[in-house]
Amino acid sequence: MMEYEVEAELLYEFRRAAAIFRLTRDRRGGANSCILHYNDNNAELKGGDVLLIDAGAEIDSYAADITRSFR
Repeated sequence: MMEYEVEAELLYEFRRAAAIFRLTRDRRGGANSCILHYNDNNAELKGGDVLLIDAGAEIDSYAADITRSFR
């Protein structure tokens, strides 16, 4: 899976819930997970890579932000 595919899944779920994707839009894996505000979003995720997601959305004037790491 590519980093931009993770972004596409997030955008799909936010749009499906009628939310507006806002704030930080970081999705990064592997060595890129250590880069603050990495935006290239074009690397392949490999087995065992760390995936860091920093995302936010807004719906009905409520804004939320979440940061999670996955391995």
